[in-house]
Amino acid sequence: MTISAGVFFLYTSAWHANCFFLGSANLEVRKYIRQDFKNIFGVDSIDVNMVASLYNKGTKYTVTRAWSINYVEVIALGAFVFCDPIAIVICLPVFRRRVMCQKKQLKRDDLPKTVEATVTYNI
Repeated sequence: MTISAGVFFLYTSAWHANCFFLGSANLEVRKYIRQDFKNIFGVDSIDVNMVASLYNKGTKYTVTRAWSINYVEVIALGAFVFCDPIAIVICLPVFRRRVMCQKKQLKRDDLPKTVEATVTYNI
């Protein structure tokens, strides 16, 4: 458990350092972006959530819908994750036999297996 926590800490630290040093823009670009954002939207970019501003000033496809519709969509997507594997196991016979510990029942053929067997047809 301690090793897992240590690996998690190292990974998080490396990711934070990577984003802080390599992913940040220089001061001049940040000032330009903040001024441009303030001119377009009328507020400072630090005071506004960027995702919320995209939804407020987006096209008709990105406009936020009612909370009830979003809630139903989230429930459906969440239920799919849990119901789909169960449906696959129940509907596919191979998995159903494996989960239910049922042995495969072989049907006996009544036809002889020798080369000398003949089949006659009445025409």
